[in-house]
Amino acid sequence: MVNNKKISNMKIFKNIYIWAIVLAGTLSFAACSDDDDQPSVSPVSTGTVSDKDGNEYKWVRIGKLDWMTENLRCDNPFYDDVYNPKWTTGYGNGLSLTGTLEDWQKWYAEFGNYYTWEEAVANAPDGWRLPTDDDFKTLERELGIKQGDLDKEGWRKGASNLMMQNGEGTCLHFVFGGEICNYSYSLIGLYHPYDYGYYWTSTDMEINGEPASYARMITPGKNAVNRLKILHEQHFLSVRYVRDAQ
Repeated sequence: MVNNKKISNMKIFKNIYIWAIVLAGTLSFAACSDDDDQPSVSPVSTGTVSDKDGNEYKWVRIGKLDWMTENLRCDNPFYDDVYNPKWTTGYGNGLSLTGTLEDWQKWYAEFGNYYTWEEAVANAPDGWRLPTDDDFKTLERELGIKQGDLDKEGWRKGASNLMMQNGEGTCLHFVFGGEICNYSYSLIGLYHPYDYGYYWTSTDMEINGEPASYARMITPGKNAVNRLKILHEQHFLSVRYVRDAQ
């Protein structure tokens, strides 16, 4: 004898199971879509610019701004001037580095030099400038950060995957050179190499009465850009320059 009630319950459970699979697939697709929800951006123009020492850099036009695609490399390389007063003032021991000269030459070619905020402002080629906080926000909006998140501090979702593209897409090639700074109050050196890229903006302010500026920080594997404030004193960051599209 057929148990109609049992068959009916089995049909109900089967329908619920099918519905659950469909729902899970839909949610999974939505999650993947969120992760992949970034614009396709390519330069509308490219060119080169030279710094005061004659080093040449590529630039790309994203929207209405031209951005250098390499970190600044003018002035003495940081590894070749470890007793420069800017490293030793208040500390006396100079810049602490390990590795061979060849190691640091390769590093310098990829990640560039490190600058005080004042140096970053002063070294801009004619017609170019250290990006303002708003310049970065303009770029970040072009690269997918939501309008409502632009003014927030801390990590804001989007943009950095496109900022890192090299040889394709945006070609902006932002890299992860860390920073030179003093965290131990007795030793100044290179911190977070390969882990983060730190970039000055020209937008300054004060933190507890001390000069500071907005900066940008990116990190591998995280499609987000950190908008943060960094003190000028004993912080030496990477530099990119920007100009209004010509």
